[in-house]
This record gives sequence, structure tokens and C-alpha cells, in this order.
Amino acid sequence: GGSTPAASRGPDGELWFATSRGAATVLPSQVDQARLTVRPPSMVIEALEVDGTPVDVTERARIVPGTRHLEIAFAGLMLRAPDRIDYRYRLIGYDDEWSAPTRLRTAHYTNLDPGPYEFQVQAGVGGAWGEELATLAFHVEPHFYETRWFSGLVVATAFVLLWVGVRWRVADLRRRAQFLAREIADRTRALRDRTRQLEIANEEKLDLLRELERQSRAFERQAREDALTGLANRRRFDERMARAFKSLHNMESTKLAVAMLDIDHFKRINDTHSHQTGDAVLKVIGKELRRLEAEGLLAARYGGEEFALLFDNWSGPEAARRCERLRQTIESTVLGFIHPDLQVTISIGISDRTDLPNHEKMISDADDQLYLAKRAGRNRVYFDGRPVDSGPEEMATQSAD
Repeated sequence: GGSTPAASRGPDGELWFATSRGAATVLPSQVDQARLTVRPPSMVIEALEVDGTPVDVTERARIVPGTRHLEIAFAGLMLRAPDRIDYRYRLIGYDDEWSAPTRLRTAHYTNLDPGPYEFQVQAGVGGAWGEELATLAFHVEPHFYETRWFSGLVVATAFVLLWVGVRWRVADLRRRAQFLAREIADRTRALRDRTRQLEIANEEKLDLLRELERQSRAFERQAREDALTGLANRRRFDERMARAFKSLHNMESTKLAVAMLDIDHFKRINDTHSHQTGDAVLKVIGKELRRLEAEGLLAARYGGEEFALLFDNWSGPEAARRCERLRQTIESTVLGFIHPDLQVTISIGISDRTDLPNHEKMISDADDQLYLAKRAGRNRVYFDGRPVDSGPEEMATQSAD
């Protein structure tokens, strides 16, 4: 090795080198294969930093409470192809799964919970991992309020407070029970005396209640009944109409019709024959309408000389035929007992438009039909924009139309 050349090539391509310890041989064709079979290197943990402060890694480290950031540095001990070393690591107690392979030589953890941990790191080359692990054990200390003794103290304190509270509550209940017993005895005596007084006044109150009940029924009747005709008033009719319309839309019934009735030339009756004659006519109309109640209908005085009829569960054609008979009855009624020259007729409008948004619109539609009857000459019934004929065949035709 002290002279030149210090190397020689054999006939098979093998290279011979002279060294101070003898000859060394290299077969160039096998160099790349040798690189591929490099053994995984040994591992060493170089440093541990806690919130930027170095910590000794030669013994089990104890990390102070409230630590926010840990950094662990490690390295693989291999001088040959160090840039090919892969690393994987895990923190037992935090995550038992190995991390993804990386060539970075540091691991970072933040905000670890109190408890023991063991850091393990492993090196590999070309997908082959070594059997040797580098480990670092450390313990993150808890705050005082995270320790078992503190939890036990809290539980014990809560138990003592609960026990004291129960004892105090039991004693308080006993005191209250004694107080209530005395109070009940005193009040019982007072109640006996008052009972004797109340028994005397009881009969007077019963008489008063009976009178109030009688007056209440009278007020209720006045609130829902027209005093002149004895029919339902507008308030009662609107309530019944609203319920019937709601039942129809809740599929509790299938048909509904409403009619608005007006006495023809009623103002002329008042002006010509006096208001007393007009009131008598209203009573006659009311008497005739009350007969409809036997057929399950509701008749009401809606205002002045206007009346309303509710045909619950009646179709529009059925209501139209009944209203036409009513019109004929009123027209043929002899009113000589009121005044010898008096004859009364009525006009009626009917609606069965259950597709309208509310019952008020349905009443308004019947009112529109009534105005059609008045404009057409009065003394007639209008339904669906047309006059109603008294014959059943005509009504059937109108219904089919």
C-alpha cells in the first residue's frame, strides 16, 4: 500500500486494494445490490424539550402540570446512506398506532393529559424496519385538582355536606311539624266557630245563587237570542256557522249551505203602516222560521229585516228547494190580522261554496246571491247565479248543470 498503483483488477472484474491490514476486494457488479440490503440502523433519542426547555432523557422524566408543548429529537445510527433512513414513532398512552413513515427526526405533542407515557421510535431502510426500538418514558404531572386524592376529598366533602343537610332538614321538618300541629289545632277551633256562622248564611247564599243562575240563563238567552222574534241572533249564528265550516274541512261532514233572507220593501211597510206593523211582520216571519228547527236547521235574525239560515249537512240544491217552499209559504200567508192591505214577500240568496277560505266568505257569497234576487225583481230565490224554480225537475236540471 505504500507504492503506486495500490490497486489491481482481476480477470473477473474484481478490484483488489492493498491496505495496512491486508488485501480488500470489491466486486463492482454487486455494489448496488449491497446498498439495497443495508440493515436498519440502531436508534437513539437525542433530546427532550418541554415548552422550549431541555429535559434530561437519561432517566424517567416528570413533566410539570400545564405543559403545552413537547418536542422529542431522535436519530438513526448509520453513516452509510443516512439520507435513506425512514422513521416511525408512537406515544403509548396517547396513540398506540405507529405514525406514517417520515424522514424528519423530531416528534411534537401538545396539551397532553396527565399520566404516564412511553415514546417509541423505530428506524427502517427500503421498507424494512429494524427490531430495535428507542424508548423514552415520562410522566405528565396533574394539577392538584386533577389528582385522585383531590377527587376523593371532593366526594367526601360532598357526602359530609349532604349528611349535614339531611340532618338539618329532618330537624327542620320536625320543628315545622310541631308548629303545624299547633297551628292546625288553633285553626280547627276557629273553623268550628266559623262553620256555625256559615251554616246560618248558607241558605241565604243558596237562594242568591239560584237567583244568579236564573239571571245568568236569562242573560245567556238574551246574548244569543233575538228578543223580538225568538230566533237565534247573529252572534249565535256566526258561532254555529264557524263550527259547521270547520267540521266540513275536517272531513266530519260532507255538505253545507247557507242562505240569506230579506223582507222585500220592509222600509215601505214601516213608513206606510208604522213600526209596530213592521215588528208584527218580523214576528210572523220569525214564527215561520222557527218551524225549520224541527228539520235540524238554524234560523237567525241577522240584522234589521235580514235573516240567515244554516243548512248543516244539506247540499245547495236541497237548500234551494226548501227556501223556495219557504218563499211560497210567506207569499201566501194572510196578514189581514195585522193590516188589511198588507202582503209580504221575501227574497233569498243561497251559497254552498265550501271551497272558500272561511265561513265569512261563504256568507258574503250568499249575500251576493240575495242582491241578485233583489235586482231581478225580488220575491224569488237565487242559487248559483240563477233563480230557483219550484219544480223538482228544474232543480235537478240546475244541479246537473
